[in-house]
Amino acid sequence: MKILKVFSKIKMFKAPFTMVISGATGSGKTQWLMKFLANCNQLVEPAPNKILYCFGEMNENIFKLKEMGITTYNGVTEVELIKQHQLLVLDDLMLNIPVEFLDLLFTRGSHNWGVSIIFVTQSLYGRDIRTARANAHYILLTKNPQGLLQVRTLGSQLFPKMLNYFLEAYRDATSEQYSYLLINMHPSTEENLRLSTKIFPGEKQTIYLPL
Repeated sequence: MKILKVFSKIKMFKAPFTMVISGATGSGKTQWLMKFLANCNQLVEPAPNKILYCFGEMNENIFKLKEMGITTYNGVTEVELIKQHQLLVLDDLMLNIPVEFLDLLFTRGSHNWGVSIIFVTQSLYGRDIRTARANAHYILLTKNPQGLLQVRTLGSQLFPKMLNYFLEAYRDATSEQYSYLLINMHPSTEENLRLSTKIFPGEKQTIYLPL
């Protein structure tokens, strides 16, 4: 594996996209998501007209999101409010969202309605998110020592001939607290640019290149 560090101005996320953020409680999922939303216009092409944040439990970040001009909704919103060019965040809704609806969003819904989806979960291999995981353009993994088997399983599925490369990239990317590995499986992405970290404006993006 070769590590490339660059200051990149390329908008990494091609809308409409689907994304799964996975990690244990306290691993940095919320910190990453808040930073992503604050820099959304610099990361997503084209930038969304609106951000709708659906949540399961009230917390202090909801007030911060409202101050940022982001629409918040307790629970799963109506379908008609989703069908537009926007970014829909589904946070802490594993017990509230019907699996059929989640599957629809990650298969036909996102593309047909022009809506980008971010689904936040603690378990990458929960029974109800198999379709979402399989259809995600982007997957974000935070540091999770107890979830290494899930990471290895994912690597064997996405990079069956380069598992060691994937695991080495994950170990390096998540070596610090609240660190993460971004897996870019978008069809337009070059094969050697699929694994990265430190993607936010002002950071020196780290790209993990296969040898």
